[in-house]
Amino acid sequence: MGQYPIELAKAFLEVASSTYDTFIFDKSDAHIRSCGDICILKAAFCNAHHAIEGALKATLEPAGFDEKVLREAGHDLLAILDLFSALEVEIQDSSSPYFRSASDIHAECVQDKTGRKRTLGQIIETVTRGGSPYPSELRYGQSLRHIEFDLWLKTAQAAITYHDHNVGKIRFKQPVDPNFLDRWRERRPGCRRHRALTSPPAARAS
Repeated sequence: MGQYPIELAKAFLEVASSTYDTFIFDKSDAHIRSCGDICILKAAFCNAHHAIEGALKATLEPAGFDEKVLREAGHDLLAILDLFSALEVEIQDSSSPYFRSASDIHAECVQDKTGRKRTLGQIIETVTRGGSPYPSELRYGQSLRHIEFDLWLKTAQAAITYHDHNVGKIRFKQPVDPNFLDRWRERRPGCRRHRALTSPPAARAS
C-alpha cells in the first residue's frame, strides 16, 4: 500500500459529511449562533479539504509520482492538480483504447444545490484563491454565506470518483518530459518555499 491510500480520503469525506450534519444552526439562514458553530465548520471544512487532497494524491502516486514530490506539493490543491498535466489516462474506446491528457480531471462536473454545473478545477481555484482554502483562514463574522460547503463535499466526492474510475489507467505522458518538475516548481512558488524549508542547510545555502 502506498503513502496515500484512497480509503483514507474516503474516511475524511465521511467524517466531514457527518460533522457538517451536526451543525447547530439553520443552514438555510447560515447565521452563526455560537463559537461552537465556527469550530464545527472548521473541522468539517478541514476534513473535506483532506479528502480532496488525499484522493488526488492517491491517484498520482500509483501513476508514478514520488512521495517526495507529493509531500512537496503540501496542501496546495492547485499545485497538486497541476501535476496531472504530466500524465495521460487510458480511454477504453469500443474500437481501440487511446490516451488523453489527465488534465481532464479539471473538467470533472460538480453540481451545486441550485442545479448549476461547475468543474472540479473551477471550484478548487475559486475556493483556494477566493478566501478560505484551509480552516485557519476561515472568515469570522456573522454570516457564512460565502462558503458553499455542500459544493465542497461534492468536489471531494468527484475527486474520489475520478480516482476509482481511472486508477491503474494513468501513466506519464510518452515520451516522459524530464523537465516537467522544474517547470512545475517555477509555477508554484509556495512549493519552492516548502522545498527550501525542508531541505538540508547545505542545500539551502547552495
